Amino acid sequence: MNTARVIYVCGLRWSTLSCQGPSRTKCSLHWGSLNTLHFHIVDANGNDLVLEFEHDTGVLLLRDNPLGILTNEPQLPEQLQLLALYMKETQNVTALADGTLMTNYVTLPGAFDPISRFQRLALLNSVVNVYPYSSTPKASYSPYFGITPGKPELITVMLMLQKVTLPLSINYNSQLETSPSIGSQDRTQWTVLRDHTDKVLYFNSPTSPQYQALDIKVLARRYKKGVRILKVHNGAEQWFKDSTLKMIAKKPSSA
Repeated sequence: MNTARVIYVCGLRWSTLSCQGPSRTKCSLHWGSLNTLHFHIVDANGNDLVLEFEHDTGVLLLRDNPLGILTNEPQLPEQLQLLALYMKETQNVTALADGTLMTNYVTLPGAFDPISRFQRLALLNSVVNVYPYSSTPKASYSPYFGITPGKPELITVMLMLQKVTLPLSINYNSQLETSPSIGSQDRTQWTVLRDHTDKVLYFNSPTSPQYQALDIKVLARRYKKGVRILKVHNGAEQWFKDSTLKMIAKKPSSA
């Protein structure tokens, strides 16, 4: 049975011509390249479905993503194979299974290429719950002190994503750009956090560390027909909070 769908991704239009089974859908390209087009769908239970296209045929492939990680290239099956090879060569499978990620066991891949970032985040994900916030002392010297109750997981995710963010001025060879026309143009364009519990979408851009938030519950109640556009790059707002006057108002410490 033939079906017709139109999907808009980053301003490119794609039209599905026919379905050839649950995991293979033939697509025709109207504009752009299918080689690196990919995206994934995540539900509230953490199930992750990746959509990628075969380079030669344009066939849409639907893949289960056991790690929940996706990079620009190579495609997911090759990334998983490379990760398995890395773990075999470094012989760190036992250490990860035991829930440890110490420098004397594991050296994380530190480059900015997609393969290194995929492996780095996979290793971090494997040990993210070793020391949960609930067991961390809430002392004033602790970096966890003062975190909004119930939301420490979002802080963890923010910090982990910083480890795989591709900076604006660095290319794959870690060379600083000397002009806007020199260097890699492949960089992190935005970061998105999904809170499936409270139905809130957080996002920011590399031009500002400040996150913007969309309450999906409110949008579902009040959304009307029509297309609305919200700028991801929120450069008009100040990206930091000036605490100078707050420090001056503090009483001197007796220590």
